Amino acid sequence: MPYQEAGATSPSTMARIAFVLGARGDAASARRFGGGGRVGVADGEASLRDEGLDEQAAELVAEIEALETSKARTEWRLLEAYAALHTVRELQLARLPRSPVPLCADQIVTQEIACATGVGPAEVSRRLELATAPRRHRVLRERLRDGRVSLHRALQVVAETRSLDDSVLPELETAVLAPAPDGAVSSQRLFMSRLRRCVRSAEHRADDERRCAAKRRRKARAPHRRRHGGVHGRRSRAARSRRPRPCRRAGPGGPRRR
Repeated sequence: MPYQEAGATSPSTMARIAFVLGARGDAASARRFGGGGRVGVADGEASLRDEGLDEQAAELVAEIEALETSKARTEWRLLEAYAALHTVRELQLARLPRSPVPLCADQIVTQEIACATGVGPAEVSRRLELATAPRRHRVLRERLRDGRVSLHRALQVVAETRSLDDSVLPELETAVLAPAPDGAVSSQRLFMSRLRRCVRSAEHRADDERRCAAKRRRKARAPHRRRHGGVHGRRSRAARSRRPRPCRRAGPGGPRRR
């Protein structure tokens, strides 16, 4: 809604408000705001607080929240359609004879959807990555189905966690998508800070686990090295090979040389 002058509200603005409230079925509010003019202000008084406009704003915010929830559920259905199309193309490629040019279902589906909808191939590819990983991102898919997260945020999680193992994602996604401390939906700034912090923590844990696993493997090989000479055995053999050999004759009856 464009900014309006503080002194008056344009009739076109009030008409749009009445249309939105009428679409929700709130006939009383639509009649109240449909007549135009200033609302809830005493005659001849200018007030910074307008109860009528506050009520109208609260109703419109509730309408926006409901539409965002409905949009998220629609986007979940969109991902289901992506996954179904990907499955169909995979089955078709499996029946084709071997081609000299390698064909990939991901590339075919991406280009097909991009040409049909006008959505960029990069965006289609990101959506397809989420659509074809229902087990890896099951928490994201459930939240999207319930309308509790937008597709935009879900794709951000997919991009940031691409290098992590599947086993850490359910706990990570639950922590990232948690509400704000006051119970409201987390802001974009809080969401991104949580996401980066959780990803760094998971990467550090994975590095520690790899180092511990490598250390255990080295300890497991240590007895084997001792039984078969190991490092010290190789050094002793090298030292023995450098010992002077017995003197040899230069030839029949010739002088001995060292």
